[in-house]
Amino acid sequence: SSELGWIGAMPMTSQNSALAVMTADRKVASWGNFCSGVLGMARAGDPNSANSQFFFMRQPNASLDKTYTAFGRVLSGLDVVRNIKTGEPVPDPQDKMISVKMLADLPADKRPSIQVMDTRGAAFKALVTKRQAEMGPSFTNCDVDVPVQIK
Repeated sequence: SSELGWIGAMPMTSQNSALAVMTADRKVASWGNFCSGVLGMARAGDPNSANSQFFFMRQPNASLDKTYTAFGRVLSGLDVVRNIKTGEPVPDPQDKMISVKMLADLPADKRPSIQVMDTRGAAFKALVTKRQAEMGPSFTNCDVDVPVQIK
């Protein structure tokens, strides 16, 4: 069976770690999960065709796992992502990106302080255990929001 987890705020699944003893490099495959807020790389049918298009997940979609590359996650502002108009073409397009900046590109004194709960810590494990009990067998790591504080 697969193992669910997180690398930072990114939800991940991997093959059972017990399988590592059966592989030449002692590694198992892992992949990002397309939960709400995850950023994925768009591409054409060829797996090596990704270029500059990306997409944000408005809701979970496990059918994208292992097919597309998940490479980031919205830590704050998922409501904004969910309010972006969709469609091809977008009906009545009024959404415009006036300015987009990566946090790393901002001068250090202009960056907000972002604190993400350590997904390896006891507090997060307790949060996961509580959510697993609430959800029962339908639980996935998409059912857990990683707590974030922005100052």
